[in-house]
Amino acid sequence: MKRWSGPGLTPTDGGPHWWPGDGKNLKVRVGPDYKGQRQKCDSDGTMYKALGCYALTGEQKIEDILERLIRLEDLPSWSETGEGGSAEWTVECPIPRIICINLMLPFEAQLNPFWTVPDPGASFVAFFHITPETLRAATGDELPPAMKLLIDFCNGPAGEPGGPKEDPSRSLAARLHGSKDKDLQSGIFKANAKCLNPDVLSVPQVLHDYNGKPCLITKSGYVVKDPGNEWIELGIDVRCFNMVVRKLLCSYRDTIPQTILHFAFLVQATEDDELPEQILCDMYISGVNIVKDPTVIDTKGDTKWDMQVPSN
Repeated sequence: MKRWSGPGLTPTDGGPHWWPGDGKNLKVRVGPDYKGQRQKCDSDGTMYKALGCYALTGEQKIEDILERLIRLEDLPSWSETGEGGSAEWTVECPIPRIICINLMLPFEAQLNPFWTVPDPGASFVAFFHITPETLRAATGDELPPAMKLLIDFCNGPAGEPGGPKEDPSRSLAARLHGSKDKDLQSGIFKANAKCLNPDVLSVPQVLHDYNGKPCLITKSGYVVKDPGNEWIELGIDVRCFNMVVRKLLCSYRDTIPQTILHFAFLVQATEDDELPEQILCDMYISGVNIVKDPTVIDTKGDTKWDMQVPSN
């Protein structure tokens, strides 16, 4: 997908585009006493900066991107982003240099429980690089609350590159603790999607009601981590979302190319010493057709494809 570099928000009639987020204008939790007060404030900044976004499809759904389909060395370095500053990551850093987000969208709602036809769907794969500010915070003497939470998250259960899909550590559901309310558990991965131009869409009110509200990723998510801690990959499979979400996605997917979307990801915080929450990584996307735009790749083999430094 092309990177938008023009003024303001990109028009939606120019095909699929992405551009880096700034981690702002989303609601995040804030203390004190979030459990009692349920206070939120506007987010302010992001810990990782977007490198690029890729729309992919194949004969089967796409998982395990890094070091299977894409070589780590093919990802742009921080100096190639043109963002300025120095972000020279070393193995002493307690958090990864690169975050890969793999958002897997089905082509069919699969409402029939006896559905047997494979649906490869599309993967929207985004890569993010640690910022200089985050790198300094991670290696400083006093860790900010959001940094402590992120370190704990990265040290949690995870699958290994090339490891079995059935490994229970691979599932983000392994981060849950017993029967405690998920909304009150810290360390849960969250996704947030906000449509910035909802007024142009003719969609049910329920979609407007949920616009910009976070979604906890547990059973629908996987996590794979580099043994050397240089990267972490997080997958979100919308096939595992509830039936209503899948039906709405497929029923109104023709409206998606008209939207300008702000996607953000973060680790849920609950306790006072973990707050305020901070956006982990984010990206803007517009003009995307989830059926027509993805590039077809070989999903069965280990053939790696070249990733180009994002250009306008």
